[in-house]
Amino acid sequence: MEHNRGQDGGDDWFKIWLFYVRVAPYVTGSVLDHLKLRHLRREIGILLEIDRTRVPTSDSASLMLRSDPVDKELSEVMYVSIDTVRVTGEVEFEVYENNDMVLCGSLKRWRVFGSMEMRKD
Repeated sequence: MEHNRGQDGGDDWFKIWLFYVRVAPYVTGSVLDHLKLRHLRREIGILLEIDRTRVPTSDSASLMLRSDPVDKELSEVMYVSIDTVRVTGEVEFEVYENNDMVLCGSLKRWRVFGSMEMRKD
């Protein structure tokens, strides 16, 4: 993940290069080839780009999380997306296995790099 100044309009961007979900334990024979990650609601003015394509605020967007090879020793499977996602604020997401939601949450930058102040006691 990276925080940087946007080149278009000077907006602050939060950049995500990798998103993954680890599932453990998994049932042998039940591993899907992908999960679906949906980016949901955003506040008006929050910009979202996926692979350099701007997503309108009124739209949701989806990414495929493709399965990595199963680790049978650890009994886990990992689903990965390497699409580049950039957002200027908080964005909600959900992860689906077929039509069943298995995970939901939000991504938000909680600290702006370079703005921390040192206390002098």
